[in-house]
Amino acid sequence: MLPNLIAESGANLSDRGMPPKESEILMAELKSWCDERYGRRAEVAEAIGVSRQIVSDWIKGRAIPNLDNGLALQAFLKKQRRRK
Repeated sequence: MLPNLIAESGANLSDRGMPPKESEILMAELKSWCDERYGRRAEVAEAIGVSRQIVSDWIKGRAIPNLDNGLALQAFLKKQRRRK
């Protein structure tokens, strides 16, 4: 039987970054949405509970959202698409 490395490491899945492919797609969608109008990074940051600098870092590829933030960001963008 293979050991459960995630459980044994004590790591919380929400502390891990999103998978690279999904993160890349999500960041492209976020950048596109933010580029539509000035000030949107602040709106995203407030909606998901992070700083504007974190959102900028995600868009510029300096950071990857953890799983919790990635899911919150996906939900936020989905909600915004429905508003159009």
